[in-house]
Amino acid sequence: MRLAEAKCVVVLWSRHSVDPEWVRNEATAALERGLMMPATLDGVAPPLAFRRRQTADLKEWGGDPDHPGFRALCDGVAAAIGAKAPAPYSARVETAPRGPRSRVPVAAAAGVLALVGLAYYAGARGAGGSRPVEGASPCSGSRANGQFGSTLLPC
Repeated sequence: MRLAEAKCVVVLWSRHSVDPEWVRNEATAALERGLMMPATLDGVAPPLAFRRRQTADLKEWGGDPDHPGFRALCDGVAAAIGAKAPAPYSARVETAPRGPRSRVPVAAAAGVLALVGLAYYAGARGAGGSRPVEGASPCSGSRANGQFGSTLLPC
């Protein structure tokens, strides 16, 4: 998005951003349009021309959505773009944490599959004394000597 089309411009001041001229030029353009939402990342004072604006302090912010500086910044952005600020994280309805899932259904399913596989293998290996028809295709539905093959193998 281009700066001229923005509804809000968040300017993050830090010891690295206060000196470059291009940062100050873009912040000036946002300030002149009344769209600048400043915040400081490391407690540095903004350049003199920008100190008249209240600046959100994110120096101690560690990602907590309820941090006062982060909340102030979110509220300012929401007001600038004409939106409702999201509710503080602590005010949201939380669902009860899920406990560890039981592994019994998975183990039971694995056991059933193992038994089915063993039964299939035993039947396919001729547990009842049957042997594959010579010359028959290993795929089910093959005919040899007018009979279906007695052994079904995957194709």
